Amino acid sequence: MKTIRRIVLALVLLIVVGVFVLYKSLDHILRSSVETEATKSLNLQTTLGSASLSLFGGELKLDDLKIASPPGFAAPQMLSLGSSDLKVTYSQLRSQPIHVANITFDKPLLVIENVNGSLNFKKAFDGMPKSSSASSPPQPAEPSADSSSTKLVIDDLTIKDATVVVRPGIPGLPSEMTIPIPTFSMKNIGTSDGAQNGAALQDVVMQIITAMASHASGKLPVDLQSLLNGNITDVLKGFGAEAQKRVMAAIPADISNQINGLLSGGVPATPGNLLNNALGGGPTSNPSILDPGKAGDALQGLLGGKHK
Repeated sequence: MKTIRRIVLALVLLIVVGVFVLYKSLDHILRSSVETEATKSLNLQTTLGSASLSLFGGELKLDDLKIASPPGFAAPQMLSLGSSDLKVTYSQLRSQPIHVANITFDKPLLVIENVNGSLNFKKAFDGMPKSSSASSPPQPAEPSADSSSTKLVIDDLTIKDATVVVRPGIPGLPSEMTIPIPTFSMKNIGTSDGAQNGAALQDVVMQIITAMASHASGKLPVDLQSLLNGNITDVLKGFGAEAQKRVMAAIPADISNQINGLLSGGVPATPGNLLNNALGGGPTSNPSILDPGKAGDALQGLLGGKHK
């Protein structure tokens, strides 16, 4: 009897050990799959510290997901997504598109770097495969994201306690500015026009980046804000209409109004343009620059004198 009991206990122990090994192997496979798929979809080296799927399904935890900067930029990572919690089942992970009920990125970090007037996230966007959700068709030489890229439907995506580090690369400005970003959410990603076709992984990442960059924009000097808004607008023009609306709904109203003005081909309502209009000079090509002569004449007129 004791011998049988020992055999049963040994078998149970073997089963438990086998399940644990299988479970940890699954985590390793998930981490490797995320790194491979993200690197391919973004055309940027992507690493993941760890992946952990709950034993009974329903929650996937990703830690230390890092997306490298494009070539020519100094920052090792352009975007670090910190820890991420996804509500997703086993079956949903195997489906296409993958349906995620909600995902929270805790303390992500975006580095915006300017090199000779070129911003890293715009450079990264230009180098990514273009999907069918873009507003303009992809060039023939570009790989199509439709057939091979992972697609996602996300009901609710939350960016919590994010930070944007801006490296202006402009003389006279600090070499680095750190800007805390309040928590914000984007909803119904990958459900354009009520369909459940999913958004390509690179589209989801760029929506996150443009929303974070837009939040930071309002806290920057006017010249730098103008440069950043112009690059944000260029990226948004590559989005579909639904994605544009989603980003706009997630950012502050004043920045949304400025970017909407640029998207529609108008001139953003920046302080420089408003004052120049008041002085009779009209909008400037650089919103931060006023005509000194017109400004001086107007001020002298107000004071009852004449500008010489």
